Amino acid sequence: MNDNAARKPVTADAFDREFRLADLLKKKDLKELFIPLTDLFYSEILTTKGKSFFAVKQRRTEHIDRWIQPHFSDGSFKIQSDEFLKEDKVILPLKYENETIGYFLAALLEDKKPSHHCLKQFANLMVTTLNQMIYLNWMVQMTSGLHCRFVEDSYAELKSKTDQLAQSEKRYRLLAESLEEEVERKTQTTQKALSKLAQHEKMASIGQLAAGVAHEINNPMGFIISNLNTLKNHKEDLLLFFKACLDLISSNEHSKVMDNLSVYRDLFEKLDIEYILSDLDAIITESIEGAERIKKIVMDLKEFSKPGLCDVVLADINHLIKTILKVCQTYIGEHAPIKANLSPLPQTLCHPQEINQAILNILLNAVQATGEKGEVFIQTQLVENHIEVSIQDTGCGIAEEERPKIFDPFFTTKDVGIGTGLGLTYAYNIVRKHNGTIKVDSKISSGSKFILRFPVVES
Repeated sequence: MNDNAARKPVTADAFDREFRLADLLKKKDLKELFIPLTDLFYSEILTTKGKSFFAVKQRRTEHIDRWIQPHFSDGSFKIQSDEFLKEDKVILPLKYENETIGYFLAALLEDKKPSHHCLKQFANLMVTTLNQMIYLNWMVQMTSGLHCRFVEDSYAELKSKTDQLAQSEKRYRLLAESLEEEVERKTQTTQKALSKLAQHEKMASIGQLAAGVAHEINNPMGFIISNLNTLKNHKEDLLLFFKACLDLISSNEHSKVMDNLSVYRDLFEKLDIEYILSDLDAIITESIEGAERIKKIVMDLKEFSKPGLCDVVLADINHLIKTILKVCQTYIGEHAPIKANLSPLPQTLCHPQEINQAILNILLNAVQATGEKGEVFIQTQLVENHIEVSIQDTGCGIAEEERPKIFDPFFTTKDVGIGTGLGLTYAYNIVRKHNGTIKVDSKISSGSKFILRFPVVES
């Protein structure tokens, strides 16, 4: 409910108030005004009912008292022209806002005989002075009343606002607490979404490498299968020969063994058992090597595809780059060669898998931009306690109007279905997460150069 709606105007009380003599004439001021004249005149201020409000002398003379009484017989002054002014006595009204609030009585002292004209002038002067004092005191009273009312209203208004602010503060505090909980929940949801997004980008990168990886795996798998087929044929010849040998060994007739010995020698030469025995070693060795190559490719892919670790570790950026080049070697070989110039670097605290993914994403973009006849250069160096990795290609370049948007999510210049638009975004976020910077310099038909800078963090 609004209290101000039912409240009277702030000036109402001040203007509607009824003032009395005691409010408008202070006796201390009256003493200072009347005392110097006590030797010439008798002066007194009366109430509207004829009672004495102020007199310098404690008691008026009897003849003055007898003259006053008939005028207030019924409680109010009866103005009669023949009795209002006597030669030695006079009564004049005191007013504010044209209303009588008292009377001024002046009389000649018995032993003083000033003229009647002087008495009238004195009375008029005193009444004028008193009325002016009444007016000024009324103005002071009204101003004081207005000031007090304004102060009261201001205090009440401030108190009301303070209460409202306290209630608002309480509501905002509760809202802030709920917002903190909501922000925490949203942050966790966003982190989970970013984690899934990062994993999706990893899988997208691996998808780009799939053709090269399949070719890399296909080669060792091809000669492993070929070796196994050869081994199968060797097995059949060996079984045939060893079965004949077993028949020979199990025979109890010595003459029969000697007669068939030449037959077994012919079978040995016909089946080329000597070659088969020597070929077994090569078949086993080549098959093991092929299996190891497949195992290494699978382990490298597994390292890239698993979710990133939360903890940071000391890592050598050069070693990470070498690992990346090994993983995507087959894919890169089909497009553009990569020339690496890796200067010695100190180890730095980082998330190695994330750094791997950031560099891989930019490398894949560079390889795709160059086509089959271009070149890609990757270089590392230490600059002012920062590790700088630059990746440059001789590809098609990036248009000036597209450069500000290349790190935006889902922005891509590739054909629909080829790019996700998240590779550079993910790389940018990883670099920023490691308190680094990433810059790009590119011109149409002149290639692009990405410069990644990471601060060296030793502990």
